Amino acid sequence: RNETTHQVLVDARLGISTMFGELQLIRSRLVLDILTLLLQCVCVISPIDRSFSRAIVALIVTYTTAGGSFTNRWTITFPLVPFLVLQGLRFVVQDGAKYYYWISLSISIASSICILLGLALSVLLFPPITLPPIKGAKYNVGVVDLHLPVSIDGKDDHVTTRILYPTNDISKNHSSIPYIDPKKAVAFCKESMKIAPPALQSKDWMLHTWRLIKLPVKRNAMPLNKKGSKMPLVVYSHGLGGTSEIYSYQTLNLAAMGNIVISITHTDGSSPMVERIDGSIVYRDVEIDKLTAAGKHVEHVRLRRQSTEMRVKEFLGAATVMLRLDKINIPELQEHGVSFVDKIDTAKKVVFMGHSFGGATALTAAQREPSMVSCVIAHDPAIDWSPDDTRRALHPDNKLENSEHKYTGGLGGYVESDDKEAEQKGAAAVDNFANSLQSSFKGSDDKSSSSLSNNKEPRSVHDLHLLTLYSQSWYDKNWGSSHIMECMHKRGELGLKDGLSDFGVISNADHQEFSDISFLLPTWLSRGIGMVGPRNPVDAAEEIGERTFVFLDAVQKQAKNS
Repeated sequence: RNETTHQVLVDARLGISTMFGELQLIRSRLVLDILTLLLQCVCVISPIDRSFSRAIVALIVTYTTAGGSFTNRWTITFPLVPFLVLQGLRFVVQDGAKYYYWISLSISIASSICILLGLALSVLLFPPITLPPIKGAKYNVGVVDLHLPVSIDGKDDHVTTRILYPTNDISKNHSSIPYIDPKKAVAFCKESMKIAPPALQSKDWMLHTWRLIKLPVKRNAMPLNKKGSKMPLVVYSHGLGGTSEIYSYQTLNLAAMGNIVISITHTDGSSPMVERIDGSIVYRDVEIDKLTAAGKHVEHVRLRRQSTEMRVKEFLGAATVMLRLDKINIPELQEHGVSFVDKIDTAKKVVFMGHSFGGATALTAAQREPSMVSCVIAHDPAIDWSPDDTRRALHPDNKLENSEHKYTGGLGGYVESDDKEAEQKGAAAVDNFANSLQSSFKGSDDKSSSSLSNNKEPRSVHDLHLLTLYSQSWYDKNWGSSHIMECMHKRGELGLKDGLSDFGVISNADHQEFSDISFLLPTWLSRGIGMVGPRNPVDAAEEIGERTFVFLDAVQKQAKNS
């Protein structure tokens, strides 16, 4: 019993420390909530003829500041409704009535309970939270959102992207943009809650404070103009249920350290919602999720592998176009007054990066077009959702020879009858993208033009520098081939021989701590629904960012020296 009590106290102290010491509060909303509660306190101590009118004022102020919807400030309005009723009763009950003293005392006590409930909800349990600041940032960050014109399967198409990049085009007052586009914020929160536990799925108003978050970036700023120095390019792919916005902390971190980061929101049905160039909306494909609920796990995984194929086409298409932007601008960027001409370091190639489903996407893209890649960074990669050719390349028998591990193809194994066809498609994809890149640099003096046809270029994902970072929860379950990746790393078989490849586990962290979601909810709630581990989520995110940057910096320095 004493040990249990001690653990409860430790957890309580950790929760308080996390909420007030690490998680960043939206101060303006917190101050507004406290002022509203103080106004309710004034009502309680006011004369009877004024208390009800002041309670009405509090209600009007709350409704106005909530944008015309009481649920937008639900932590205040839910206890405010019974508080208002109590003040009405206080006004109705006349002095001298039977049991007036006891009725008045009861109303005052109940009113105080309503105020305390509002305080607990607004300040202690569900405080308004924003993203933590980027520590050690070298540069201010600009952003441009656009539908990037790409070629997919020989046809003109567009990919929904957000490009983050270093800039010196920010005023002293600093600039910011909404975390979520106000035009789609309501729908975005509603769709995002569909992946929550069933009891919470209809409570999208609980995410209202996400609409108050600001990102410390300047929209359509000019990229950093540093004479004689170009910036590395990172292509980022989100996980299941994610978008480019949901990974803002990690991508902002990379941009603030000097990289151009293009973050893709995929249209394969893995995002809550994504708007295409024609204005149509692609929502999350919930039918695939039902297969798992029905116990059809093999069918579910094979459909995810098909989705990865689509994601890879968007990923490589975006990477190809971004490399071209170093030589010539496109109308879509000219409309925003932004140009990356002579800003992208194409000689150092491209960093492929992603989390979970995005990790599988980045690894598959690297396997299909290794000559484009400088390194791959995979956070908790859902390797089992990679197509057959990628899984074979990642788990070759010769790298696991005489070890305790053996890979047989993952859930459902390989589709044996399609092996040759898959290999032919993979080879064709490599040739098509290589030819596309060569034509895009034709006539230029860039080193990457000749490198694409160099016989010494990498032919497999294991010919590249690889960083695989896993959360403690995934590592403990041996998800994402984590134990096999660790085995290959210890044997010196992970990635490029004698290269910079690395493997790591983020201790006491959960899968979602690679995204923003882990620190956009109160820690007690995130931990209760299994979204964060025992440690502080901000601390975990900072470690992820630091380990990613250290690896990336080492790769870039080696490329510069060579």
